[in-house]
Amino acid sequence: IYKEVPKTQLPKPKGQNAVTCILTILRTFFNWSIKNNHTNNYPFAQFKLKQEVYGTPFYLTIEERNTLYNYDFSYSNELEIQRDIFIFQCVIGCRVSDLYSLTKNNIINGAIEYIALKKKN
Repeated sequence: IYKEVPKTQLPKPKGQNAVTCILTILRTFFNWSIKNNHTNNYPFAQFKLKQEVYGTPFYLTIEERNTLYNYDFSYSNELEIQRDIFIFQCVIGCRVSDLYSLTKNNIINGAIEYIALKKKN
């Protein structure tokens, strides 16, 4: 089948963290299917998923953040917006998922308040 598909459409290799994430979702689906009597098959009984591995985090300095904040992206409205979103996220210190779930209701007495959404471990 791959011989007939153009090279631009071939699947890209996935890293270990991406594979683990996909398999975790698939395992959740199988657990749900068993719980709801849709199947008795459980392929995850034969092996354990690998842990996700993350490198050492690195941080922007205040000077680097300010350089980015002051950079002239006037040639690209999209980059200006992405920069502003990134800087705002840095300043309030929230995850991307939390940032996108914020609403006007999170502004209380002139301050942003929210409860961080934690990923299930």
